[in-house]
Amino acid sequence: MEKAERYRSYARRGFEDGAYDLACFLAQQSAEFLLKALLIREVGARPLTHSLHEMVKRFAQLRGEEPPEDVARCAKSLEEHYVQARYPDARVGPYERWEAEECLRCMEALWRWTGGSR
Repeated sequence: MEKAERYRSYARRGFEDGAYDLACFLAQQSAEFLLKALLIREVGARPLTHSLHEMVKRFAQLRGEEPPEDVARCAKSLEEHYVQARYPDARVGPYERWEAEECLRCMEALWRWTGGSR
């Protein structure tokens, strides 16, 4: 959870510095660390996936619910940035401010939904 919190802060800082690709990548990483920490706490082991959408579904299942549509969409949206923000040949063109805003919004949506938000 500590690493998830740090990356959450780093994502915000990256956005403020205009490093939109970094903000998106770090938002994805924050969400991944958050979900893995919560799943480890609940089941005693980390999932063998980087798929935020899959982890959201597993976490919701443990809670006996379906993930809200906006949370599921955010998970899928953030997943794309795991690859796109890291590899120069994974996308054409630079990241835009609005994309980073959406990444941060989605990161925060996942934090709120899981109860990890402070």
